[in-house]
Amino acid sequence: MKKLFLLLFILIGLCPFWGNTQKPISIGIISDFEANDARFSSLNQLIVDEIKKTVGIKFKLNVDSSNWMSANWNPAQAATNYESLANRCDLIIAIGANSLQGWQRGDLFKVPTIGVGVFHPEIENIPITDQKTSGTQNFSYVLTGQDVQDQLTTFKEKFQFENLNMLFDSRTSKSLDQELLKSRLELLETALD
Repeated sequence: MKKLFLLLFILIGLCPFWGNTQKPISIGIISDFEANDARFSSLNQLIVDEIKKTVGIKFKLNVDSSNWMSANWNPAQAATNYESLANRCDLIIAIGANSLQGWQRGDLFKVPTIGVGVFHPEIENIPITDQKTSGTQNFSYVLTGQDVQDQLTTFKEKFQFENLNMLFDSRTSKSLDQELLKSRLELLETALD
């Protein structure tokens, strides 16, 4: 829920971009989840509800479920969906690693786009600056957690563990830079010893 509130603050920051008119705002959502997955519709609806609460009556939101698209865990499909939504939506929200990877297959972001579900920008090939922003015009994202190394160091101080496994959904794992992931995990292992 904290992640959604962060998303809402980002959206509030985008509101001046649209001005103080009653211009309708059309929202598109691209999600890794398959359209028949219960998480697809429930998560999309939760995001739309939070956006509605944030913008209140100042803006008229056009929320059409035809603008809720599944990437089906496929970055190429996410890129196709992005192009389609960019032609008819004012704001796009991309949920999941594959949906976020899809933008790299196309041009720069044509409309304001927010990524949800980023856990490690470098491994996911998501741009990040020293200021912890994307540095990319029309693109921002919600970083889902704190530094994994800091969290595990604190955890190890409290509970001495010898083995640690990190699990990724196989479809998400395919979208990650495997060499970079391996080197980061080796650095993490060294830091925790």
